[in-house]
Amino acid sequence: MAAVPTFVAALIILGLGWITVALRFYTRIFARQGLKWDDWLLLLGAITGTTVLALTVSADSIPTHQAAVVAPDGNDTTQIFDPNYIETPEDIFYLKINLVTAVIYYTINASVKLSILYMYYRIFHAKSSLRYQLFVTAGLVIGWWIGTTVAQTVNCIPISKYWTSNILDPKYCFNLNTFFVVGGSIEVFLDVLILTLPTRAVLALQLSWRRKAIISGIFLLGSFVIATGLVRVIVGYAPGSQRPSSSAELWTVVHSGVGVICASLPIFNPLLQRTLKSSLVTNTINFFSGSSSDQEEMMRRERSEQTIIPLETMTDTAHSAQDNIEQSPRVPEPTYNSQGEKVALLALRNEEVYWRVTR
Repeated sequence: MAAVPTFVAALIILGLGWITVALRFYTRIFARQGLKWDDWLLLLGAITGTTVLALTVSADSIPTHQAAVVAPDGNDTTQIFDPNYIETPEDIFYLKINLVTAVIYYTINASVKLSILYMYYRIFHAKSSLRYQLFVTAGLVIGWWIGTTVAQTVNCIPISKYWTSNILDPKYCFNLNTFFVVGGSIEVFLDVLILTLPTRAVLALQLSWRRKAIISGIFLLGSFVIATGLVRVIVGYAPGSQRPSSSAELWTVVHSGVGVICASLPIFNPLLQRTLKSSLVTNTINFFSGSSSDQEEMMRRERSEQTIIPLETMTDTAHSAQDNIEQSPRVPEPTYNSQGEKVALLALRNEEVYWRVTR
């Protein structure tokens, strides 16, 4: 059976990921924004993540020679190449599932990265310079996804050697440990690039520094993904080995799940606003603050002090208010440095990244 900490962490992260995806879809529907490609790409990441977990549990449920076994000295016994060992049907099943899950991993993270990039595009598409940067970054992500997927698939030639011959045999398989470090390092670089893309555009907007900091901070929530990616590479590297350390399994699960969660956080503000304004939350706050009875007494006094106003008086008051409105100076329309800035501000408001993005 898989290591208990890894299995528990996978269930927790996967559960939180599905909760955030469900809340994301609910928020889109509640805000009447409609579902876009970034939502569906994130859903793809959650589905593939669930698939990987199910396959891993299925494969690790059968004890095999190839499954990670820790020796008394703390070393992973599967790091040792045994040319005389003949794989059993259970070993072959385990290795096939292991290959499939390793390939799907890149689809999970590529879909999350593309989801974030498309969200950026929806907000900043009118800014030509940033739009081109988004296209280039998306191309790099797609190239990374294709390259790592193909390399992981054909890491043994022929592919059948992955499960019919010892996976550590250097005659048929390249060094998976080196591939793990290189692929993971490129992924961390892509994460840093993606998270810093909108910062310059936000700083150029006509907003107060406080609001710029808030919006930039919301975009930079994905820094947790960078941290887990770095830990995954550092922990997974096994010097002198043909394959990465089995300790990377836990951080691989955490890294994928955190990516799904962080990609949804920026759009939850309207849901949070609605929750805070709900009667249940308000009554709970009033109950613990002891202000419920005071507010009810104040409302009763206000109703008792109300008087009936004659219709003529109401009409005169309405006409007077209308005259004041007509005589009052018009509030000038906000000015923007460019059409791209105007579109970005309106898109930020529409995306609910910051509920009241005004001057």
